[in-house]
Amino acid sequence: MKIHFLKRLFLTYFVLVIPIYGEISLELPVDNMKSFLETNDVGSFVEAIRQKTWSAPVIYSKWHINTHMSATNSVSATAARDFGKLLSIRIDDLAQKNRMTQDSKALFQQSLVLLDLADWLNETEGYGNFLLGIRCLDIVAVAMARCIADETFPLELA
Repeated sequence: MKIHFLKRLFLTYFVLVIPIYGEISLELPVDNMKSFLETNDVGSFVEAIRQKTWSAPVIYSKWHINTHMSATNSVSATAARDFGKLLSIRIDDLAQKNRMTQDSKALFQQSLVLLDLADWLNETEGYGNFLLGIRCLDIVAVAMARCIADETFPLELA
């Protein structure tokens, strides 16, 4: 009796739910984040974090993955490291943009984006999360120093 019920439940799921919601995605959430970041900048990514309520993946060191994880868990951990590598490139792109920016208000806005990203990264404990969060704060410190040095920067924004 129980087996018959479970079969019907299983078939109902595939007949009713999948056509409504489309294919079942076997992608990891970190893959979705990486795909988004491949075609967007950090500012758009931070907006997507807010809208989609993504949680930061734990970015472990390669040593931790090789010595402390099973083969099954290492797949998702390696995907998180790949995402972290791409995120570090996007953060450096924003740092380069900050170097070229002469407008203090734009520099301030970019700094707010990096502060939000640093907060998001450090909500999750991970070696890579910590390093990327610190990198964001380093870039913000330089940008804030430039804003303070700019005598035309409105202090009410700070």
